[in-house]
Amino acid sequence: MKNFMIKNIEEIKQASDVPTTLKYLGVDYSGSGLISCPLPDHDDSTGSFGVNEKDGKSLWHCFGCNTGGDSISLVKVMKDISYNEAVFEVAELFGIEVEFTNELAKEQYLNQTKWDKFYEWLADYWARGEWRYSTEDKKSEAIIYLENRCIERSMISSLNIGFSTGEYVYSVLEKAKELGITVEELIEAKILVSAL
Repeated sequence: MKNFMIKNIEEIKQASDVPTTLKYLGVDYSGSGLISCPLPDHDDSTGSFGVNEKDGKSLWHCFGCNTGGDSISLVKVMKDISYNEAVFEVAELFGIEVEFTNELAKEQYLNQTKWDKFYEWLADYWARGEWRYSTEDKKSEAIIYLENRCIERSMISSLNIGFSTGEYVYSVLEKAKELGITVEELIEAKILVSAL
């Protein structure tokens, strides 16, 4: 996701607190002392993760992996998402509306968000297509095409390779319409091919 200009990021940081964020993330934190580090890349059982709340700031730090920050950075690391996605998630958690520096930044964010949602849906939709699961004695056209290009089934699964025939187009168009994406934009993005 592109880095958009958020006007009230300091307000979001000030309003958020790490203990509430930890609870939101499913981490059991009593409010004092050190706990095992909940970060995904740190296998810790010694209690090296702590929270410090003073001077109007709520910060976390892990002495084992020597990393720390505020609620936004915690959500970013724990959920493996972009900084902006974490800002929006924390803002929503604490009931704060994100303000953009200008209308162009807001428009760019909303446009990027709709495409992110669409591509995520599309990858899942095509990856679970029934064409992929045809039997050896009755291979689908797509499987034959991919095998002729030396693409094995294990690669198809690991790369989430998808295939769409005419019958799937209606679902794609319906989802695009729901997200505010036009047919022209789908053609420009090479998701659909114009029959003209």
